[in-house]
Amino acid sequence: MTIKRTLWAEKFVDTFSSRPLTAECVFHSPQYIDKGNQKEVCDLLLILRRNAILVSMKSQDDPTSRTRDKLRRWAIKNSKSALNQARGALNTLGRKRFWCDHSRRGRVDFEPSSIQVSHVVVLTEVFGDPVDLPNDLPLALGRIPVTYLSVNDFLNLISELRAFSDITGYLDARRTLSDENLRMIGHEVHFYKCYILNRRSFEGCEGYADTRISNAARDAEWQTILSAGQSRHQFAGLIEYVSDALATRLKNYSEGLDAETAARFDPAHDRRQYILMQEELCDLCLVERTALGEYFTKTIHQTESGPVEGMTYAAFYTDSKPEFVYVVVSARGVDRSILLPRLTTLLRAAMAHYGKGRGLVIADRDGEGFEVQLISGAFTDPDDVKLGEAYFAKLKMSHVPIV
Repeated sequence: MTIKRTLWAEKFVDTFSSRPLTAECVFHSPQYIDKGNQKEVCDLLLILRRNAILVSMKSQDDPTSRTRDKLRRWAIKNSKSALNQARGALNTLGRKRFWCDHSRRGRVDFEPSSIQVSHVVVLTEVFGDPVDLPNDLPLALGRIPVTYLSVNDFLNLISELRAFSDITGYLDARRTLSDENLRMIGHEVHFYKCYILNRRSFEGCEGYADTRISNAARDAEWQTILSAGQSRHQFAGLIEYVSDALATRLKNYSEGLDAETAARFDPAHDRRQYILMQEELCDLCLVERTALGEYFTKTIHQTESGPVEGMTYAAFYTDSKPEFVYVVVSARGVDRSILLPRLTTLLRAAMAHYGKGRGLVIADRDGEGFEVQLISGAFTDPDDVKLGEAYFAKLKMSHVPIV
């Protein structure tokens, strides 16, 4: 295999995963020092806060050159190789310091045992017929489950599921499949359809062949789901775009701001706050992300159809984060020096009114950019309580329950 194509394939997975998951959560080729030599830990780590999915992958130099038995032999050999790499990576993560030269964050250092791997995903580049792996390939490394997938199927799952909680939820649910199915690579779409059609469960999924037949019988239902998914991804995509945009700050961000407001921003050389804000968007599941994006979109449309100057806002919470409130704002014709203090006041008022200890406000400013603030701490000040009553008592609240 040519090193050039291997690196290209890994980088492609890195870039592809970075949009829905946010680039700051995707780490390509983390490194460590072993006996004076620099070595690679694994191909990819997908990390949200301290929780991680470890990805070990193998690519072909020419994906069209192997079929049937030849392809199966290659897949078996390289699945074993990728699994061995993952086994070594787990050992390294537990006992060694390591780092990653991230495309946007620069060098990011990790202490031993600073992350917890919930899943190992072994990827091989397989096209065409499914490949059955031998029974001696383990389905877990210690207590950590191992999932065997083709590269293409893994990317499709990321594209469809989009959020960390949904991806890990799928991988968890997939463990109920038979060992034979867990050792099959390729055509994951049939299992995915079964999962979605059965309300995110593999109950009744008897195997690959039966799943294809049952899915075909429910094609009309699947087409309805696909149509609904287009708008779902559109709304979720707005929140993903906001998360991605947080990585870039205006060069003149402090221009026109008073000293107190400007001091709330991280120093240009040590931006940490934006990572925390991203995490509050990345930890939303797809249903929550979609609902928040839809609410934000409606808020923006209301402002666009209103006066030249004005603000529209709404509040949102979800049962998965009972101590957290989101406020979405759309502002038109409001100077930034005026808008930022308003956002702080609005978020404090929302937190006081709804009794939340933490909150995030996202504002669309004239359709040209976003302003985002994160606040922690209960607000019981009488002024905040009064403002909360004034701003939110008659406001319709969006609520996403845990299903």
